[in-house]
Parts: sequence; structure tokens; C-alpha cells
Amino acid sequence: MLNKCIFLLLALSLFAGCSHKEIPSLVQTRDDHAICDLDYIYSTIDIPCEPLTLKGIIDIAWRHNWDVLAKELEWAVQREVTTREMLRMLPSFTFNGEWSHRNKRTASRTQLIPSGIRTPPSIGSEQRVRAWDATLSFKVIDFALAYYQSQESSWRALGLYMQYARLKQNMILEIYKSYWKAMSARWGAKKSQEILALIAEYREKFDREMDARYISRVPGLRIEDQMLNFQVQLYSFEFTYQNAKAELAALMGIPADVQFELAEVEMDAFPELEPIEELEQIALRSRPELYNSDFEENISTEQVRQAVIRTFPSTEIFKSYRTNLDRFLVHHHWIVTGLRVAWDLLSVPQHIFDIKAAQLGRDRAYVARLALSVGVMTQVNIAYFDYLNISEQYKIREDIYNVRTRLADASWMEFYRGEFNMVDVILSRASAIQGGVDAISAYGQKQIALEQVNNSIGQPLRFNTLLEIYEEDDEGQQEQDDNQDCSCEEIIE
Repeated sequence: MLNKCIFLLLALSLFAGCSHKEIPSLVQTRDDHAICDLDYIYSTIDIPCEPLTLKGIIDIAWRHNWDVLAKELEWAVQREVTTREMLRMLPSFTFNGEWSHRNKRTASRTQLIPSGIRTPPSIGSEQRVRAWDATLSFKVIDFALAYYQSQESSWRALGLYMQYARLKQNMILEIYKSYWKAMSARWGAKKSQEILALIAEYREKFDREMDARYISRVPGLRIEDQMLNFQVQLYSFEFTYQNAKAELAALMGIPADVQFELAEVEMDAFPELEPIEELEQIALRSRPELYNSDFEENISTEQVRQAVIRTFPSTEIFKSYRTNLDRFLVHHHWIVTGLRVAWDLLSVPQHIFDIKAAQLGRDRAYVARLALSVGVMTQVNIAYFDYLNISEQYKIREDIYNVRTRLADASWMEFYRGEFNMVDVILSRASAIQGGVDAISAYGQKQIALEQVNNSIGQPLRFNTLLEIYEEDDEGQQEQDDNQDCSCEEIIE
């Protein structure tokens, strides 16, 4: 007994010593990861030397956006899980072997019933065991469960693919927002340089004239207040431009300090949208979320089937080849073929309620799909009417810009005639620049609203008219969209 206790204590001490590990410093781990992450991020930067078009930004973002890559890997993981579930349908083939030695023999006595005399002890097996067997078995219920679980896993993989596709669509919309924010701010920053220099010069001149009492202080301060307000607005263009570029850099998966320039873009005409009813039909056929809701309903159906299968008894068909080298045996090799059946009767009520719960889950998925369909149609309507509203605002902004431009030109003419002073010219020019920024911003908002319509129907860039998007050197974008749609339909079928 003492020896057993000592052996147990030694075993526990050895286990405790092996399980002890030094906990690494969390700060050091974070520092190491930070260095590795920065090295990897900067090593994967692939920005062309020429200015980036909207199409170029989208292409880079599709390849290097880290959120998109993470979702793609999540989809890949689920595909591997699906393959694993399919392999579970294979029959089981197991090999067992035993090589052991007993310290005492398995001797036993027998007693004769009539006389009650006990016979001398005898043995029927050796102290050593040398046996092995190879068994091939097929469990019918496990095969059916594995089949339906693999179907469920494949639907989940398709659902992750649709989430991946929707993430890319939303990324395009975010690129549109940041891109047009940058373009309008860059135009304002470029046009405002001359006006900022004039404002700074004339503020000093106004201060001198007010100090010399050539100009009344109250009107002079009012004019200076107007110039300061314009100066604040004009200075903000450059900061807005840099912020928008930082947002674009994040969407492209690169650090914000990486320098790149945006290419000029022509303001093309906008297309005519299809009727709202047709847009709703397109959305109901194209939105990835609706495909995902279909998959959720299919997943619930597979879960119902699994719950039904579990109510049946477990049946196993097996065939085993066995070997035992015990010298007391007459035959050392033999084959066993048979059928095993096991049925846990008390678990049947539990499985019945599992079936009811799975059926309710299928009904819930159906109702959720209806709610999502209504939500998608609502998004289409909101995006459609937002586009119409912003289109009208864009026309008004264009008219305001044209009027302010003519006013600025007229101010120069009046200044040369001596009827206007330079302050009026500066204020009119600053107002024209602000009007131009508002017009370009309105144009960008209209482009964003158009892409919002595309996003709401689940077909990004469908109504896009920018040459930078649709002019493909190798028809890559359109071919990629066609291939993506075809592969999606093939996978679903």
C-alpha cells in the first residue's frame, strides 16, 4: 500500500512539473506582433505610380482589403468543414492490438456437483496476451446523420459566400463615398490657394486702414469677419481631402501615410433608371442576403431531418478479423460477422421535441425571409427616391455655381472700372469657389446615390457611367462579374 502511495505521489509530481509553463509577457508579445504586422502590411503595398482612378481603387480594395480577406478565409474554413462532414459518411475501419503480461496466472478451480469435491486449479490462458483484430463496420444511422450534416454545412458555406459577396458590395459603396468626398475637397483646395493669399494680404491692408481711420471700424470689421469665415471654409478643404484619402487608404488595406494621388475624372451624364417595380424585382432576385435567408431555411430543413433520424435505433453492420496467439486456443485466427442494434427508448421523447423545435426553426426562417424581402424593397424605394431628390439638388447647385461664377466675373469687370473694390472681388470669388465645391459635392452625392441604388438591388456598378469603371482593357471587370454570377448559380444548384 505504501509503495502504491509513493508511486501515485511521484506520478502527480511529474505531471505537475511537466504542465508548468512560463507565461510569456503580454507586452512583449504585443510588441512582436506589432513589428511583424507593420512589416507585412508595408511589404504587401501594391500602389501604381500613376494617379488612381475609381476603378483602380476598387481593384486594389478587392485584392487587399483585410476585412474582405478575413471573410474569404472564413468561407474557406467552412468549405473545409463541409469536406470533413462528407468524409464522416465513410465506414469505420479500426485496428486494435494488445501485448501485455500478467504477474499472476488466471488459474481457477471447479467443483463437482454430486460429490462436492473441488478439482485442482487449472488455467485456460497464458500470462501473456498477444492479440489483435481489424474491424470494418458501417453504422446506418451515423451515415444518414453525416449526410444531412454535410448538407447543412454546405448551406452554411454558401451563406458565408453570400456574406463575402455582400461585404464586397458594401465596400464599393464606401469607396464611392470617400472618393467623391476627396474629389470635391481637392477641387476646392486647388481653387482656393489664390483667394487665401488675397484674403491674407487684404486683411493686413484693412487693419492698417482701420488703424489710420481711412475706413470706419464697424464696416471694416464686418468685412474682415466675412473674409475670416471664408478663410476657415477654404482652409478646411485640404484637411477634408487628406481625411478622405486616409479613408480610401484604409479601404485599400494600406496605411494612411502611404502617398498616392487621385486621377482627374470627367463629369458624365447620368443614366435613366428603370422603373421602381423592375428595380424591386431585380433586388429580390439578386441580393445576397435573400440568398442567405434561403440557405437558412434549407439549414432548418436539414436539422429537421437529423432530428427524425435520431429517433431510430442505431444499427451497425460489422466484419472483424481477429488473431489471438494464446497457446491454449485451438484456433488462433477467426472472422466475426454480425449486426449490432442499440436503441435508447427513453431518449425518444427528447428527439420528438427536437423535431418540433427544428420545424419551428424552419418556420422562423421563412418568416425572417419575408421580413427581409420587405426590408430589401424598402431600401430600394428609399435609395430610388433619394437619387431623384439629390438629382434635383444637383441641378440647383449647378445653377448656383453658374450664377456665382458670373457674379465673380462681373465683380472683376466692375473692379477694373473702379466701381467695386478688391474686397468685393475677393468675397465674390470665394463665394464662387464655395459654389463650385458645393456643385462638385452635389455631383458626388448623386454618384453615391446612384451607387446606393445599385447596392440596394445587389448589383454594384450596374448603372455606373464613369469611363474609368466601364472601359476595361481586357474586359476584365464585366467578365469577372459574369463569372462570379455563373459560379454562384452553379454552386447554388
